[in-house]
This record gives sequence, C-alpha cells and structure tokens, in this order.
Amino acid sequence: MREDFRGSSCLPTLIAAWLALAGAAGCEQDTVQIHEVECEDDAIGWQLDFAGLIALPLAEFEVECASGWGHGVKTRAASEVIEIPNGFQWIQPHPQGGLLLLPYGRESLWSERLGVEVAKDSLVWLDDQAEKVRWLRDDLRYRQPNVVSTATGTELWVWGYDDEQDYLSRIEPSTGELLERVTWPADEPRTMSAAWPEDGGLWVITRESYDDDGEVYALQRMSSFAEAGPVLRTFESPRVTLGDGTSGVFAVSLYPTPGGGLLWGHSGLFESLAEDGSLRWVLEEPHSFRVVDEYGGFLLGGVHDGGELDDQQLGLSLQRRSLEDASVLWTRVHHRYDFANEPRPNDWLVDTAWGHAARAEGGYLIAGGHAYPASSCPQQPIVWAIDIDGEVEWAHRVETCGSLIVATRRVDGRALTLGFSYANGDASNGATKARWLQYFDL
Repeated sequence: MREDFRGSSCLPTLIAAWLALAGAAGCEQDTVQIHEVECEDDAIGWQLDFAGLIALPLAEFEVECASGWGHGVKTRAASEVIEIPNGFQWIQPHPQGGLLLLPYGRESLWSERLGVEVAKDSLVWLDDQAEKVRWLRDDLRYRQPNVVSTATGTELWVWGYDDEQDYLSRIEPSTGELLERVTWPADEPRTMSAAWPEDGGLWVITRESYDDDGEVYALQRMSSFAEAGPVLRTFESPRVTLGDGTSGVFAVSLYPTPGGGLLWGHSGLFESLAEDGSLRWVLEEPHSFRVVDEYGGFLLGGVHDGGELDDQQLGLSLQRRSLEDASVLWTRVHHRYDFANEPRPNDWLVDTAWGHAARAEGGYLIAGGHAYPASSCPQQPIVWAIDIDGEVEWAHRVETCGSLIVATRRVDGRALTLGFSYANGDASNGATKARWLQYFDL
C-alpha cells in the first residue's frame, strides 16, 4: 500500500443506500491521507472510451481488502457496449429485436442522434445500436410498455396519461399501429402497474384510494384487453418517513411466479398468491428488490444481513428463499473493502444492487455499485453473475464513478444493463455526465 499526502477539503456526500439517502457531513482538514490498495478483485475492471465519464479519484480514507464472497472471481466482457445520449429515458428490448425507447427528458439529444424530432414521452422502436428509428409514436404520452402474448400474436400494451385521462393502448409491435385504446377519467384512481405471466392472463394493480396516512391498492386479473375481473385482494401501503427525512409511500409491485401465481407488495412487506388470488404466505422482510427464478425460488436484495441503514459500511446482501413457503435457502453478503481504522463521519463504504435478471441455467445477473473509498466517488458500476447456490461466477466492473441497473429481464439469452456516470453519490438527471448500454450473455 502506498501513502501520499495532499491538502484538501472534505466534501459533503450523498450516498445511495437501498432504502435511504444518507447525507455525509462536511469537514475541513489540512491534509488527507491517500491510500492505494490492491485487492483480488482488481482484475475485473473494464475501461470505457466515452465522453463525460467521471474518472476515479485517489482514495480519501484508509481501507483494506475484504476477504469474502465475490473476491478473486473471473471476469467477462460485455457482448456489446453502446454509448447513448445523456438524457433521462427508459430503454428495454423490443420483442422482435432492437430497443424500445421512452425519453422523459432532454429529448433534443435523441433528436440529434436519430435525425428526427423525438418528443418527450414518445415511444420509439430503435435498432440494436440505438441509432436508427424503425417506428416512432409521439401522439400519446407513453409511460410503461409491456410485451403481451395473445391468441393472435405478440402485442405491446402501454399505460399512459395526459392532463385529462389515463389510458391503455394496444399497439402492433412491428408497425407501431395503434390497434385500440381505452381511457379513464383523470379523477379516478390511476392504474399503477401491471405484469403478464408468460402463459397468458394479466395481473393489474390500481390505486383505489389515498390520504395522508397512505395508499390502498387493489389487485385484479385482465383476461382480455381492458376487461378487468373482480378485485381479488387489496393491499395497504402506509406513509413512512424515509432515511433522508422526507415522507413517502413504498410503491406496490408485481412479480408473476411459475404456475400462475404472484408475489406482490412493497419493499418491506409482500404476499404470495395462488393463481386464483388466494393467499399462500406473507413475508415481512425489508429489501431493495426481488426477482423470481424458474427453479422454485426468489431472490431478495438489500436485506439487513449486510448491516443496518445507519451503518457507515453496508455490504451487498442477497438472500434466496423458497417460493413454496419463503424459507431461507441461502444468504450471501459481499464487502469490497473494510475500514482499516475507525471511519470518520464522512467515510462510507456501500455496496449496492439496483437491478436483476434470472439466468436460464439458474442463478441471477445483478447490477449495481461497488464501494469506492472517496467522498466524491462512493461507487463504481458493477455486474455480478450469481449461480443458483449463491456463488459469484464472474463480475464486470466499469472503471468510472457511477452505477449500473439491469433494464430488463432475460431476453433471447441475454440481459440489457443501463450505466450511469456521476460523482458525489448524486445520480439525479442533472448530475449524471454519461450513460451507456451493455449487453451481457446469460
């Protein structure tokens, strides 16, 4: 380990943890001790040659290599890497190849790249390189496209809204043709989310009511377009105070399970349902994400085994449970570094995951941030490939400040990740300086 000294001011830092944002206190010092630590995971780093990437600074506080799960693993290159405009958007695979783009902001950057005007909240089908337009619809405010298999073929069913109404649109994927649309008055509870099992049928969540205490969601099945059946269950999401002092409600989400069932609920409490909506079991386990696999299990990320929310060091904590009864199959916790000395108030080591996809042979692809010992650069983007028993098979870390998310479930044997480069733990639209796509074979 090499030590240097330099004059510096400690910057206030906003570190993203899985349920909260922890503000780091600022400080002033005449010197800051700089450390370079070589660990067994150094060989998994990959460089990108893109404009706007934020370089890694020298480490600002003393750490030592952790010696546990995830170190000394192999690495793998991405099958494709694509630089994209630095504007807020959502990108996912199109069912017939290429990409679906929903630009939410800085749409002028996409207009320049594609050579056509791209309005905010458009829906665009692009080629695999996100450079050519196959079709574009900008006549409706699109928000959430879902791929649906029907008796007549594959369709896109898209939730959206304008100032007067919410709507559901049925779109032909190859042409972009609007086949059908249904609307709801804007003063009625809005449709929040939906999920389609592979074997047909549609689960739909609607927000039935809300007040100062929280929100109530209802679950229904939609056997054909826009024809919802009776309410099967309701779920109350209470208003809570988050780690940064703000108040909010955890959104309820849906995860279809093999055989027609469903996991639904928020990041602290969720239920397992049978195909008819009857309750199987309830699990109260705080977590940051979940993903259902095809081998009788589901994965939770950000469970408390990795530390409590006020700890200055949080490991990447994963837990696989049985779909049958929610019993724990295994737990793994990964720390990239440990503090060599007692940490100062502005020193943080947080390993996180922000997205996931199930792998065909079992196991998962996990994407997030690898802890870095600097207040101006708390994390590096990283992808882990985890086998069915929870062991890391390979990892791919990008040598810049920022993080990665898995933008979609597995499609045609690979997953799409979306990368962000930013400093100070601030991943907001204005603070992000570069974005890219990476495909990984599963």
